[in-house]
Amino acid sequence: MLLRKDILLSLSSSLLGEVYPAIRKVVFRYKMEEKYFLLRFYLDREPNKKDEETASVVLSEFISNFSHKEFEKIESECVFSNDLQNKLDVLDGQVYSRKEYFD
Repeated sequence: MLLRKDILLSLSSSLLGEVYPAIRKVVFRYKMEEKYFLLRFYLDREPNKKDEETASVVLSEFISNFSHKEFEKIESECVFSNDLQNKLDVLDGQVYSRKEYFD
């Protein structure tokens, strides 16, 4: 069984060196019963192949910290949104949120 703190610590270290200016927020969903994990990157522009590759790298780094029995289905996704950050769905938790200024 994965604990929330273990997920957050692993995601934090998996993001080292992978965060760039277009990333607004990184959130996750974990369904223990289904052994399902989703990692979502919110971007300030339409996602491209490099964004998808970055999400995949971070997800691979994250998963490598756990037993292969912990997960049956893993996914990453990149989503464009210009909504205010407090309107973005944080799913089960957020691990990164960039500071944004509004006038």
